Parts: sequence; structure tokens; C-alpha cells
Amino acid sequence: MVVGNKADCQGLEVTEEQIAAFSLKHGIKCCRVSAKTGDGVAEAYEVLARNCLKAFGKTSEGEKSTVVDDIRKKKA
Repeated sequence: MVVGNKADCQGLEVTEEQIAAFSLKHGIKCCRVSAKTGDGVAEAYEVLARNCLKAFGKTSEGEKSTVVDDIRKKKA
């Protein structure tokens, strides 16, 4: 997963189209976040957690959802 920071800044050097093309070409998730405002951070962690559980988890689908829900509750 590629996470681009500084999403809150003006004049970004990488366009949404470039991000989409990179994501498709390499078959990985890409997202933009802002550490300053927090925009997109929770969603990035959720996508990362879901992908890790999908790839490495030994639990059932129901348990995977519970783990992600627990993470979501802790951030609230």
C-alpha cells in the first residue's frame, strides 16, 4: 500500500490520475492522507488492516470483521 501525505496542501505534485494509474499498474492500494488534519488516516489504516488480515490472517471472515471493528472503536 502506498500512502501519500500532505493531502491538505495546495499544488500537489501527484495528480489523482497518476495515483490511479500507479495503483492499477502495480496492483496495490494507494491513498492520500493528511497528518495535519487527519483526513484519510483512519481509512488508510482500515484498508491496511483488512488487507493484512486477508493476506496473513488465520481467522474466519466473521472474526476478521470483529478485529477491524475493534480497531475502528479504539480510534473513536
